[in-house]
Amino acid sequence: MKRKIRVAMWSVLSLALVFVSCKKNNPEPEPEPTPTPTPTNCNVVEVNPTGIAVTISTPTTWTAGNVYAVTSKVTVTSVLTIEAGAIIKLDVSGGFEVINSGKISANGTSSQHITFTSIKDDTYCGDSNGDGTATGPLKGDWQNIYLNGGTNNSFAYCDILYSGRSDYNAVEISVAGPIFTFDHCTFAHTLSSNSSSGAYVFHGGSYMSDPSVSVFTNNVFYDNDRPLYCSFDYTVNTNNSFHNPANVNQKNTRNGIFMWGGIGASVSYNVSEVPYVFMTDFSGGGSAAVRNVNIGNNVVLKFMSSSWGISRGTNNHINLGSGVVFTSYKDDANGGDTNGDGNSSNPAVGDWNGFWDYASNSYVSGSYILYAAN
Repeated sequence: MKRKIRVAMWSVLSLALVFVSCKKNNPEPEPEPTPTPTPTNCNVVEVNPTGIAVTISTPTTWTAGNVYAVTSKVTVTSVLTIEAGAIIKLDVSGGFEVINSGKISANGTSSQHITFTSIKDDTYCGDSNGDGTATGPLKGDWQNIYLNGGTNNSFAYCDILYSGRSDYNAVEISVAGPIFTFDHCTFAHTLSSNSSSGAYVFHGGSYMSDPSVSVFTNNVFYDNDRPLYCSFDYTVNTNNSFHNPANVNQKNTRNGIFMWGGIGASVSYNVSEVPYVFMTDFSGGGSAAVRNVNIGNNVVLKFMSSSWGISRGTNNHINLGSGVVFTSYKDDANGGDTNGDGNSSNPAVGDWNGFWDYASNSYVSGSYILYAAN
């Protein structure tokens, strides 16, 4: 029989409860040790026992062997350490916000992942909400993880599932939160909306611009809508994946790396699995400091508006690999159905504003420029 523990707010924030490790089996892009199967029942620790929001203001550890039931907002102003193997289950009001000097350190291992999932998800440590098979997990069953402060928030081998009720994001980064590490994390089953301009699974935005500060490596996206949004100054590591490692056909609806804004730093675009989607004009012209934009072999770049294009100038160099494609957002033949409308739209001349070359004695070779302005 499952044992349910009700704890007062002060004990949730100050005590570390140590139990037998909960492990789960989750496919990874590379071969890894076989994890121990997840127990069917685990102890449930109610983080919000009175149903109200809590603040973690002193160093706190959530341990393996427990399911932490989050039924309202958890604000982190100190250090919250989540041990490898811990399970966090959240309901429609549950989510995390890191502010001020707060920090989440959630470092799982290849054999003991940390799981953030729906309170209705019986796959991990059994029926934690006690309703048998009456409910199952759905996209948007909980809010999100909002990094609105802190330094060196760290998430490794974390599975972030069924989130997105808040702004249609699993993770959202603010101007105060770009110092982070996400490594070997899986983002799946995130709620989205075609009518929301901010609906991205990982919403890094223009704050995610420097890969030495915002570390994003070996992560996996599948069964979502738009997976990743970052600055066009950000070099996305090619070890990130945009499909289910266990099923290469399970991808994301509008599969791509969506980009906006930047200060003109040197950058490399080398991911060829999905296209880079520019949501504004990419200007490499002018007389600013030398900037190098390196575009790798077979990379696809798509532009969303007839007003937007790409340019380079004397001090700003765009270095092209072979087989590079510059094309329309509606071009399904190159990079897939990035706008997610099936066959409802077709690319046409003038869908984007073209490649402008202000550099003297230069030329573009080895690439394809399709559906640009005439």
